[in-house]
Amino acid sequence: MAKVLRDVEISPPTFDTLEEALVYAERFRQPQMYVEQFAASLKGRLRFSAPLRFDMWLSASGSAVISPGCEAIKIGEVALVRDSELFKTLVHEEMHLRLIRKARNGNPKALEIVTNPDLLVEEDFVEKIAIRYLRMYETVFGQFRH
Repeated sequence: MAKVLRDVEISPPTFDTLEEALVYAERFRQPQMYVEQFAASLKGRLRFSAPLRFDMWLSASGSAVISPGCEAIKIGEVALVRDSELFKTLVHEEMHLRLIRKARNGNPKALEIVTNPDLLVEEDFVEKIAIRYLRMYETVFGQFRH
């Protein structure tokens, strides 16, 4: 039995009006712009340390590019299905970047996590943080619309 790396909300929302459905569909027509606007509209102090890049070929929700000087957060189409999934993906990938930076700077806990031969250790660690951020964000600012 294969392990599931992330719990992803992949079912699209339902809509009360055609206008709501059309507004929702716009994210798929201009995904890079949607990701940038979504991140810019977030409340609170969450900031992303690398450029956000939509990648139409990415089959996962997201991916962190960790090469020094070329860092980026890549977002796949599946992350656009729900705003809560996009938020969780952005935080998840940002945590990968922050963790690797801490490891490069010699933080022993971060080094232990990123060098663990079981790759799920790092995935579990950053996913727990992403879920916690999502819960805190929605508690303070309300649930995402879609």
